Amino acid sequence: CYSIKEVVLRKSLEPSGTAGKLVQRALSLVRDDPGIESVGDLAAALGVSRRLLDLRFRQLQNTTVGETVLALRLAKVEKLLVTTELKIGLIAQAAGFVSANYLTQVFKQRHGLSMRDWRKQKSINPR
Repeated sequence: CYSIKEVVLRKSLEPSGTAGKLVQRALSLVRDDPGIESVGDLAAALGVSRRLLDLRFRQLQNTTVGETVLALRLAKVEKLLVTTELKIGLIAQAAGFVSANYLTQVFKQRHGLSMRDWRKQKSINPR
């Protein structure tokens, strides 16, 4: 049984053009800078309006900037839960969440489990 750990885009699959480059820069910033706290911060860091950024994401990703940012942050949380013993507050901070309470609520909504239970479930090695 295999599980997907990470999806890596090949250069040949990257969207070309200004819109594609903007989306790629945005995704890279979100992954690398936990200090980006909001879509507005992201747009400002990229030097574009929030409206333009959201429009480009809808065109190329078929989703909103906010949903994409949340998905990337949750993926980082999942990785940290499985690969470290960090406390939830530190994981929230490392993944770019302003509040550990907000992370706890969103995580439970998305996964149906608390982070502690999810960590226990995923840490079990079924070999």
